[in-house]
Amino acid sequence: MKKIKLLIAAAMVVLPSLTAVAQNRTLGLADIPFRFTAHGQTFEAGKYELRQIGAHAVRFQRVDTRAGVTLLSPQNIAETAATKIVFRTDGERYDLTAIVAPSYAISLPRTESELAMSKLTTVDLQVEH
Repeated sequence: MKKIKLLIAAAMVVLPSLTAVAQNRTLGLADIPFRFTAHGQTFEAGKYELRQIGAHAVRFQRVDTRAGVTLLSPQNIAETAATKIVFRTDGERYDLTAIVAPSYAISLPRTESELAMSKLTTVDLQVEH
C-alpha cells in the first residue's frame, strides 16, 4: 500500500510538469530589420523567437539576449505555419501591434506615440518555422 501511495504522489508531481514542458515550445523565428517598441520598451533589429510559454501566453524575445515581451492571448495558442508579426510605423518609428495566426490573435494596445502619429502604415512579417 505504501508503494501505491508513493507512485500516486510521483504521478501527481510528474503530470503537471509534462504539461508545462509541452507548452514551452518555439513557434517560430523572425528577422526584424528595424528597431521597434513593444509595451514601452525599445528593441534592436535582429533575430527574434516566438515561444509558447503557456496555454494563453507567448514570449517574443531576441534570440541572442533573450530581451523581449510576454503577451497574453484570449484564445488557446496553437502551432501554425501562417503566423504574422504586425508593426505600425510612421516611417521612422515601428511599434509592435499584433501577432496573428489562424488559431489566435494577440493585439497590443496603441501607445500614446502611435495615437499622436498622423499617418500610420502597417508592416507584416512572416514567422519562419
